[in-house]
Amino acid sequence: MPRSNLLVTELIAVSTLVGSTASRYRTIGVSLAVGMIVTGFIGGVAIDDGTNLAALWIWGTLSALCMVGLYVMFIFMMMRARREMAGSSALPTFHLTIALLCVIWFA
Repeated sequence: MPRSNLLVTELIAVSTLVGSTASRYRTIGVSLAVGMIVTGFIGGVAIDDGTNLAALWIWGTLSALCMVGLYVMFIFMMMRARREMAGSSALPTFHLTIALLCVIWFA
């Protein structure tokens, strides 16, 4: 997982998002990531040391929803950055980086 985190960070850094747009995406992303970690911890560790099946399902589902939200936000962010990079010489490299990220995520 550290490889994909580094790649996501690099994609965000080289994307063309600036100002309030970048700040909004950053705030949403951090909130969803923290929500994913906290809800996963609550269900997997804090409630009955992870032995309560109902808690695992409920908190695991909440954690998964945060993860899906994070991925959806990331995809929208990359689509927006791609539109803003139209005609740039960096666009082919940007496409290859996104393709590499997808391979790492789904491999």
